[in-house]
Amino acid sequence: MTNTNNSKNTQNPQNTHQASELEHNTQFAADAQNASSDQTTPCGVSSPNSAASASSKKCRVRKKGVIAATCIAIVAIVGIAFWHWHETPGFCGTMCHNSMSAYSETFVQELGKPGVDKWGNTVSNVSAMLGPVHNQVGKSCLSCHIPTLPQQLGEVRETLTGEYYFPLHEVGVEQLRSNAGNPANTGDQFCLNSGCHIAKSAPVTTRADLQRATKDLPFNPHSTRHGDIACSSCHKSHRASVMYCTQCHSEAYDIMPDGWVDYKTGEEINARAHSRA
Repeated sequence: MTNTNNSKNTQNPQNTHQASELEHNTQFAADAQNASSDQTTPCGVSSPNSAASASSKKCRVRKKGVIAATCIAIVAIVGIAFWHWHETPGFCGTMCHNSMSAYSETFVQELGKPGVDKWGNTVSNVSAMLGPVHNQVGKSCLSCHIPTLPQQLGEVRETLTGEYYFPLHEVGVEQLRSNAGNPANTGDQFCLNSGCHIAKSAPVTTRADLQRATKDLPFNPHSTRHGDIACSSCHKSHRASVMYCTQCHSEAYDIMPDGWVDYKTGEEINARAHSRA
């Protein structure tokens, strides 16, 4: 009897210690779980813990910043892509429909081959048109056509309403300069730009440079004996260029480049196109 009671008495302290240790471990695990929960509170989940709530607000602000930055980047990329497209023949032909599609088609034809002009006439050599020649050296539509904002807005209105005339009237270098907001009597500057034309390793930026560049030809088309004739009187962008001098000088036929037409033929082509308008 005595041994049994003693045995029970010696086991009680051990049981008490185990129970105390179990309770301690349970409390420690609960505290650790709470601490972990406070530290990993996800963005947007409210918590009674003030530090976690502040962290959640920062997360929301950070999310808004990322979204705003992404939207700005997308708008910038689309804007840049649109601006580059805006300078291509595809834009002119797509956005302006019938009024510009024929012009954009001449711009991309292959040099040295037969082709067609803006009015559908056969051109024996596409190199006779300045449009595809400039395209070959990396120029865009807006390298020559540099309109002011009011003019562009007017063109948009005319396209949307259909109140435009076709075929479009030809314009010379003076009008092209005016369209870009430049003063009158500056047409030479349209073609005689620094870095555009080179002859015999020398830049061509003046009328005198032009005369020197072609002085060795049997007939010098850039002679100023008749005054300063506009470059666009001969050089055409979207139809065969015209040898202006042939209206008086028969020897001018001998130097006429391949694909060009004489003055009389050029006038007939122009008149025929506008008689169909």
